[in-house]
Amino acid sequence: MNLPGHSLAFIGIAAALISYRRRTDCVALELTMCVERDSTGVYRASSTVWWTHGGWNVDFEKLEYHLRLERYDVVQKGAVCDLKAKVNSDGSGSSVCQVAWTSTSAPVTADGTFVYNHNNDGEGDYRLELTGSPSI
Repeated sequence: MNLPGHSLAFIGIAAALISYRRRTDCVALELTMCVERDSTGVYRASSTVWWTHGGWNVDFEKLEYHLRLERYDVVQKGAVCDLKAKVNSDGSGSSVCQVAWTSTSAPVTADGTFVYNHNNDGEGDYRLELTGSPSI
């Protein structure tokens, strides 16, 4: 949906599977990622993340979604959305992550990274880089 005075670049649905503790079980993540421009010419990145893991008990030590507004792959502004508590407790759900409105020049894109760590596996953080949105 386009609001009056807004322009959107939309990446559609991206999907990622994060294996959990090297089992055949996994947490499925899907997301939309877009960059918006309002009538005053400021921009923001916005994303909705959906997850499902069948309701079995997961115990992430860390599950963060790093959303960035970029211009020529240089970060203009970013946000870190902590999904750990929601994903650990809910078998499925969604969460919205947004970067604050900021002044910059076109072209801009939205980009993101999942950073996650399985509790007590001794292997530290994993990173899952996502493909960025089209530019506006």
